[in-house]
Amino acid sequence: MCIRDSTISANYGNTDVLTDISFSIEHGDFVGLAGPNGAGKTTLVKAILGLIPLSKGSIAVSYTHLTLPTSDLV
Repeated sequence: MCIRDSTISANYGNTDVLTDISFSIEHGDFVGLAGPNGAGKTTLVKAILGLIPLSKGSIAVSYTHLTLPTSDLV
């Protein structure tokens, strides 16, 4: 299984939290998130899990897209 994104962005209201984030996690990879308070670590995990809408980009697990940009849902 792999997890990939295509340059995602997410926000809470008018506040940009993630802007143009890209990553790829391949089968067998070990991953850690580190950063200061308010850096967007929890928001990134919530976006991967589909708990918050993305304002841009999409996330795929094993090439199956899980999320669509909010603008595509309207």
